[in-house]
Amino acid sequence: MKDLLIIATSDLKPEQEKPQSNTAHPQVEYVLLAQKVGADFLNYAYYQNLLMGDLLRRIETTIRSDITLSLAGLRRSTRYKTIIAMSERVGIPLAFYKRLGLLQSKLIFRFTAWSARQESLFTKYDLLSYVDHIIVESQPLGDLLHTRFGVPRSKITFVPYSIDVDYFTPSKASASTGRIKPKLFSAGEIRGRDYATLIEAVTPLTDVDVEIAASGTWFAREKDTSLDSELPPNITIAGRKPRSEMRASYADASFVVVPLYDQVFSAGITVVLEALAMGKAVITTKSKGLASYLKDGENCCLVAPENPQEMRNAITHLLNNPSLARKLGKNARKSAENQFGLDSFVGQLEGVISSVQQ
Repeated sequence: MKDLLIIATSDLKPEQEKPQSNTAHPQVEYVLLAQKVGADFLNYAYYQNLLMGDLLRRIETTIRSDITLSLAGLRRSTRYKTIIAMSERVGIPLAFYKRLGLLQSKLIFRFTAWSARQESLFTKYDLLSYVDHIIVESQPLGDLLHTRFGVPRSKITFVPYSIDVDYFTPSKASASTGRIKPKLFSAGEIRGRDYATLIEAVTPLTDVDVEIAASGTWFAREKDTSLDSELPPNITIAGRKPRSEMRASYADASFVVVPLYDQVFSAGITVVLEALAMGKAVITTKSKGLASYLKDGENCCLVAPENPQEMRNAITHLLNNPSLARKLGKNARKSAENQFGLDSFVGQLEGVISSVQQ
């Protein structure tokens, strides 16, 4: 019996499975973890061999629950002492199988966020009590799991999110030359962003170009309908970009703006950390979920939630003080290197796995 199976709700490029030779894409945390501890992993590549794999992926994206992938993990579970689910999309179904007595392996659950439907499931069936350990990306989320859902603190570990700081680095991408207007860049899934506040904030700033790379679909829950309305000419909406284009957009931006709602989930953390690693000043919303990552005036500029005027003031302040923007960007790069690299993340996950398996 092997020690560990990692189930990840993501795709990989073929070259990402061998990160030591990969330069075209960011390294992936679960691939590095698998290599370090000798684990196997299961991800969305599984669907490629199924007759209706594409249809299943579409359906499960809509319901935000990867039933097919979790069943594949269940079938393999007899070979492994421990399974780590890298998100709630597969973790909640696995916890349900464990409640039914179908899953005998120890279960580690990386919990990032949940919908009302998912919450009703894990509360109705007390699923969190069947999880051996929970990893969270924000300390307030861990506190909520303890106070609201009764998860013992001894079963919760805060492991800060991380990115490939060698891929997202100023030396790997060059900004465009000859740009006349300052350019702001924002990105992220529609459901997790307060784009309405950003749009209202920048509409009067006609001398600034704004690009919003907003991923998401028309059927997404909590969709931000502000992107459906007529936009001012200084705002451009782009779809989801590959990581190489994201890196170029960060490099080309004067700074990065990430409008969020105040919540315990770490929504926006990927874009924020990528921007920090690219050495860009970041303006973002004060959110409990990001409090452990950001320090106002040191590696970012924080503004009040749903306050267009305060966001506009922060944008104007950085535009008028380029030396401050450069200072924030320099500090941002240092914080990304020192705190949010993949090696640190993988090492902390390895520690959690080791403690659960003892």
